[in-house]
Amino acid sequence: MANSSFRWITFVAAGLVVAGTVAGGVIATHDRGAPDDIAIVNSDTGPVGAAISRSLTESDSEKWTEAGPGAQAADHAAVITLPADLSTSLTTFTSARPHRAQLTVVTNEQADTALVDAAVTEVTRRISAAAVDNNLAAVAQARGSMQQAAFTSQLLDAGVRTASGAADQFGGEAQQMLDVLNSARTGAGALTARLGEVHTALGQAGTQADDLAGAFDATGVTLGDISSSAAAMSSGLDQVLPVLRALPAADPRLTDVIGKLEALNTIASRTTSQLTGLTQLTGSSSGPDVGLGTVLHDAAHRLGTVRSELDRGAALAGRIPQLADEAAGQLQTALQTVGSGVTQMQLISTNLTDQTGTALAALPAHSSGGQSALATNLSDPVDVVRQ
Repeated sequence: MANSSFRWITFVAAGLVVAGTVAGGVIATHDRGAPDDIAIVNSDTGPVGAAISRSLTESDSEKWTEAGPGAQAADHAAVITLPADLSTSLTTFTSARPHRAQLTVVTNEQADTALVDAAVTEVTRRISAAAVDNNLAAVAQARGSMQQAAFTSQLLDAGVRTASGAADQFGGEAQQMLDVLNSARTGAGALTARLGEVHTALGQAGTQADDLAGAFDATGVTLGDISSSAAAMSSGLDQVLPVLRALPAADPRLTDVIGKLEALNTIASRTTSQLTGLTQLTGSSSGPDVGLGTVLHDAAHRLGTVRSELDRGAALAGRIPQLADEAAGQLQTALQTVGSGVTQMQLISTNLTDQTGTALAALPAHSSGGQSALATNLSDPVDVVRQ
């Protein structure tokens, strides 16, 4: 009985020794656990990778270590490598062939899985913010282009309003001249005595046309300015529309904004053809340096030609009715040219002013901080490859 008790006590003691040895080994293994820092390796050839690496290593967290190529997972909890094509891939998201870069993660087998997962999430979140920030920057650039177009349209609108008032005055004077020419046509005998009156009337008509042209010249706006502004706005919209179409469409206001911007893009693309039609009415050059007042200067020149013809025809009474008809025809053409020109310019000015205003209201203006905050809330731009 005594021997049996002794053997049992010996067995228990041996078990306790073994258990202590195992526990000590476990404790020793825990003390020698895997490192708890995350190595970030920047292989990106563009600016995004450097910015992300810097923001991580300069953050309040002590878990990030900046490392070079060749960093080993044995020395860290994990090694996360930013790919060489990271920056370039972020610019492709709104193109016809978007490309997702691959974020490589090599994990230490003894590392805390939750720690590594949290690190990967943090890196992808920052890459996502950079991706959306790039696209929002394109929107901001397009907004700047439209602001420039809006300024030109405001300048044009001021000139058109001034010219419209002068055109009304010119129309009244022209009607008086037509009455004089009609009298000349029906009474060729009395025309010789009234040539001085006709001469004066045509001189006044030419002055009115030149005054109206001066109102346009004072704006300093040329056909090229309008075409360039329209082209700049169209170019800006070509950048904005793909970005907006790529954003989540949950908000119905976004669909409405896209529709308005597409309509504006159509109007901008037609501006050059509208200006060409206007110059064809007046016979003016359609070159980019031609001012808006040129069309009215041409009308004044036509009236001056008729006036010279009447002066030379004073001695040719037989040609007086014909010259009167020609003068009336030229005057009617000038009236139509002025009316059509002002009407078309009012249409162009109104369209540019209204649509650029609509576009600017539809495109939100974000500060750099607000833009980055919005970017942070949007989605994931890279594939994570764990090794």
